[in-house]
Amino acid sequence: TPDGAVWSVYDDAVRRLEGGHSRLFGADAFNGDRPEAIHLDPQGRLWVGGRGFLARENGGEFQPVPWNDDWGRVASLASDARGNLWLGTPHGLVRRGPAETRVFNTANGLAGDLITGVIVDREGSVWVSSN
Repeated sequence: TPDGAVWSVYDDAVRRLEGGHSRLFGADAFNGDRPEAIHLDPQGRLWVGGRGFLARENGGEFQPVPWNDDWGRVASLASDARGNLWLGTPHGLVRRGPAETRVFNTANGLAGDLITGVIVDREGSVWVSSN
């Protein structure tokens, strides 16, 4: 992160390393759910997703972000320069934009619904891996 900390998903927790000190955020920080994906967006905001949740770090704590249970778990996270957050889920690719949220899946053109990875390249193209 911009403050020099290193964050990672570690076992069933999120770990923050800074200046030789470590802090763990366990399942209690995520309403009892297991973190699986972590992402730092271009604005310097840290996002964590997992089984049935999405959260954003704010002042050293994680704040839940509204979540649709139909999406299942967050397997991967990415963001683009337009402020969209892209989430890979078992039920498609979710784009959470500043104005709207949209789900892409086999019903509207994806090859598979299980999105295991998502990245955004330098040109802003979104790339996904699926089943």
